[in-house]
Amino acid sequence: MKPNTAYFFMSCDAETDCFLFPVLPEKVTWTDSIKNTSITVASLGETTVIEKKGADTLSFNSRFPAVRDQAVVVATLYEPSYYKDKLEKWREAEKPVHFIAFSALDINDYFTIESLSYSEEGGPVGELAFSIKLKVYREPKIRKIDLTPEGKAEVTTEGKRVDNSITSTTYTVVKGDSLYKISKAKLGDGNKWKEIYELNKDKIKNPNVIKVGMVLKLPEQNKK
Repeated sequence: MKPNTAYFFMSCDAETDCFLFPVLPEKVTWTDSIKNTSITVASLGETTVIEKKGADTLSFNSRFPAVRDQAVVVATLYEPSYYKDKLEKWREAEKPVHFIAFSALDINDYFTIESLSYSEEGGPVGELAFSIKLKVYREPKIRKIDLTPEGKAEVTTEGKRVDNSITSTTYTVVKGDSLYKISKAKLGDGNKWKEIYELNKDKIKNPNVIKVGMVLKLPEQNKK
């Protein structure tokens, strides 16, 4: 990461699956959810009904570059499909993501991915522009009422820790990996490498050549 640079970080699966956004967005939009409704009551004129605060939303546009350029703020740049696959995986798992923005906004909270879209615009072949919208996530709280010996009611609120762990159906390639090695470690049988290859033909052109950072789908019936 470049010194004195802001960063955007997102993680899921109990912080074990994560990445830094390689290019910072030019603009971030934070939308406050408080909605106060104005109504007119006969003989009283206009009055305002103060409603409860809902969930704020955060949205921004950026890109996943195919090659390093001056806008890239991370030390290690992965292929666009690496970031795309992770975001789609987290969204499909219907689990909240942990988003941290070390910038003027200073955000550190859990969010649900409300919308996610991609497009191929100008620039190097394979580069992806994307648009994402996040909504603040809150775990439901349980209110408990106890009666004291004096007959008074004591109300306590019990909150649960955010659980965004998911069952892994993918594997991120690291240095020294091969399909056989991955199959043996994850499926218990190295000879099942062909199953992994068949699921990932869209990104693996040669089964003997896989790139570091590549996110591979694993056969669901054999996951551990």
